[in-house]
Order: sequence, then structure tokens, then C-alpha cells
Amino acid sequence: MFKNFKFIGIVCLVLAAMVAFSSCSKPEKQIIGKWKITKAKYIDEGYDYGGDDKGESWTFKENGKCILNMMGGYEWYGEYSITKNTLTIDVEWKWENWHYTLSGDLDIDEFNKNEMAVSGELYFTDVYPGNLSPSRPKISYELERK
Repeated sequence: MFKNFKFIGIVCLVLAAMVAFSSCSKPEKQIIGKWKITKAKYIDEGYDYGGDDKGESWTFKENGKCILNMMGGYEWYGEYSITKNTLTIDVEWKWENWHYTLSGDLDIDEFNKNEMAVSGELYFTDVYPGNLSPSRPKISYELERK
């Protein structure tokens, strides 16, 4: 009789552990949705453009596509991926003769289902030769789920 209770107890512990580990927050799945920028630093060549981004949003879709509203409301379309604690983005903004790209790996400094903080260095380029030199802005953003 005691062996049956022991077996049932072990099965219950295993099931409880499986439920606990499956509910851990994984950015790969939980990032999907719309996020509002609550705090932003975007420093390029000594000037902080981040103030323009506060209140803007980033949207991540299940298919690896994203839309980043930033730099004064411009919509940057592209792709993202997450590996461990790194968010990789590759986006572009086009309008008439303007074509810019923004790409790089960002550290996921903090993440839960309602808040996220990312930081790192990006690579910003003007696709049309001769216009702007490439730059490497440093960013630090805090976002909350919208």
C-alpha cells in the first residue's frame, strides 16, 4: 500500500515540475505582440535621438516579421529573431528616394510577459551610396506590453 502512495507522489512531483518549467518566460514566444516604448536612448554621433521614440511602439509577429515605430514615428519593416538573451533585428525604412537600414544584435537585459529592456549597438546605413556614412548608434530601450 505504501508503495502505491510513493509511486503516486513521485508522479505528482514530476507533473508539477513539468508544469512549472513549461510556464517559464521564454522571450521567443512571449515577445509576440505590440510593445510601447516607455524609456529610450538612441545615441548616434553624440546626439541622443531617443526622446523622439518615447510612446512609439514595436510589433513582433509569429512569423519573425516586425515593425519598429521609431525615430519620430517612422515605420521600419523587417525581421527579428531571438537566441538565448539576444534580440537580432534587421529592418529598413523606405520613402521615395530615401532608403535606410538598421540591424544588429541587442541584449535582452530584462524580460517578462509585460516588460522588456534591450540595449546594444546597431548598424545604421543609407542604402543609396554617397549620402550618409554608416554609423553605429548605441541604444537602450524599455518597453511595456500594449
